[in-house]
Amino acid sequence: MSPDTIELIEGHGTGTRVGDAIEVSALQGVFGESETPWCALGSIKSQIGHTKAAAGVAGVIKASLALHHKLLPPTIKVNQPQDSLMSDTTPFYVNTELRPWVSKADHPRRAGVSALGFGGSNFHCLLEEYSAEKVQTDWDGDVQILPFSAADRGELKKQLQDFSAPVAWDELRVIADGKRRDFNPGADQKLIVVVEKDVSDLAQMLTKASALLDNDQASGFQELPGGIYYGSGQHNGPLAMLFPGQGAQYPGMLGCLAVQFPEFFSVLEEADQVYAACSGQAKGTLTQKIYPRPVFNDEGKQHNRRELTATETAQPALGTVSLGSARIMEPLVSNLTLLPVTATVNWPLFAWLECCRPQIFSVCHACVVS
Repeated sequence: MSPDTIELIEGHGTGTRVGDAIEVSALQGVFGESETPWCALGSIKSQIGHTKAAAGVAGVIKASLALHHKLLPPTIKVNQPQDSLMSDTTPFYVNTELRPWVSKADHPRRAGVSALGFGGSNFHCLLEEYSAEKVQTDWDGDVQILPFSAADRGELKKQLQDFSAPVAWDELRVIADGKRRDFNPGADQKLIVVVEKDVSDLAQMLTKASALLDNDQASGFQELPGGIYYGSGQHNGPLAMLFPGQGAQYPGMLGCLAVQFPEFFSVLEEADQVYAACSGQAKGTLTQKIYPRPVFNDEGKQHNRRELTATETAQPALGTVSLGSARIMEPLVSNLTLLPVTATVNWPLFAWLECCRPQIFSVCHACVVS
């Protein structure tokens, strides 16, 4: 097995200047030198500390989950890596951001795990993914949508007043699921509250929503800061999706969706392959430009932005993430019994997204057109 097929190393990561330098030096003795870093390096100790005898097992669990979910997990609390990880010839980079792990070559995803014990009991193991497909949605439910619908404003306000916010988040998740099933999109009065775990004050949000309904000026569509949305009247038109045009792109865009949803991830992988075939560049190039390796200086950040500004990259990148988000929304819209998506609105060059969305065209067609 060639070291260049291993794209993630879960290091022992003592967090000491000498220890980390020795570990990186030993790894580089095996992996060799490289003009461009390509292997993510991290340690779970930045998140849970040193678990002593369980440290190696913790690293194996982290690497196994990374392979399963097809993502490169972040190592936190790193502001500036050591010089040994910033050299011009190292194949390693400290991955401080959660990023999708798109395969770059014709081999399975592989990860190495190091565990260094007292008295010289040092171990290293290699893990390989069981399946190349991302099949499981990695959704933690930490954001919930609470919808309310009624025939008139008085009934809607009564629903808000009668709603008792549960203390336990798991209980709220169950209640929110039931309310989404009962929501009537055809009702005259509709209100949606978006709640985030450990961030939102639900009781305060419901109070603000009630105050909005007391305002006789409230009509049509209104949005309050913090995640409160109100709509009144009948809207019988079709549901449409609005996509951004060139100039809206930025490094890391929609990265949270790329690592959570298989629908988005599959579009990203296919687009990456097509982009490589059409441009003659290496596989993984498009993904690297959308979700670049973390950098720790302004010059590097400006370089990443410039890479994504070029038209030949910006258009396929925007098309990829737009199509990925549309593929996520389609089954959700269907399951919520809302109006079917029948149109898209976007910059003229991306009109082909309307064809890709119902899969009239493939992602290959999309990349060629862009």
